[in-house]
Amino acid sequence: PSHSIDIPHVSITDHYISKTNILNREKEVSLSNNKNSFLGLEHLTKEKPSSLDMANGYLALHDKFMPTKAVLDSVEWYLDMTPKSKAKNKALIHLYFNKKASKQLIDVSENAMIDADDAWTNYRIGQAYLDENKNTDALLYLKKAVKEMPLDLDFQEKLGVCYMRLEYFKEAADIFNFVLSEHPKRPLAYTNLGYIEVLKNNFKSAENYYLKAINLDPDLEQTCLNLAALYLIKKDKQKAKDYLERSLKINPNNEQAQYQLALLK
Repeated sequence: PSHSIDIPHVSITDHYISKTNILNREKEVSLSNNKNSFLGLEHLTKEKPSSLDMANGYLALHDKFMPTKAVLDSVEWYLDMTPKSKAKNKALIHLYFNKKASKQLIDVSENAMIDADDAWTNYRIGQAYLDENKNTDALLYLKKAVKEMPLDLDFQEKLGVCYMRLEYFKEAADIFNFVLSEHPKRPLAYTNLGYIEVLKNNFKSAENYYLKAINLDPDLEQTCLNLAALYLIKKDKQKAKDYLERSLKINPNNEQAQYQLALLK
């Protein structure tokens, strides 16, 4: 018997903004595996650094050189000895962000003093609310982050993603177009503009945006799935099959792509 082909969910594209993204992956793995070579930190500007100084030092180590659980355990150990303050809460939010502990992060932001003008703190709180699907709350903090650092295009894109979740598509499109005016090689912005065009049934325009994103980054799994969905809508089963197979080369465990490909075959 013949089977109807389900249209794969066409999705917003997002990424988790972290300073550790600047690391070379090979270096990261090497540092993670060579645990015995790391003994501790020495503060070069203070003879007797405070526990908060040490916690911030370990946070910097995690962000820039050594993104391991052991480093975050050291951060937590020093923060446990640190008196309450805005600076401690900023470090706690940074710690919970790196641990992806969104509920604990939100608890600190709601029940303790925080620096309302710090862009990274606002971004991290906004991301935690996004993780918990509390998009209206996320919008408040992401707008603050962008206000403090308007030329940080990662922050701008995250705000655009939040607008899309809230179905404020015009505001989202304005942000993604601004991002591309500043830097025309941002694949996430192209993918999300493509998604907005799909919602408006502008399939040719959507295809152009998706292909620009793929040309910039051939390993965009979600963009491949979005293209497959678009070609299914356009009844081009061969191209849909091609992009489903391409997504599975990127991630062989993608169940959505496996299912859709099985239906096509």
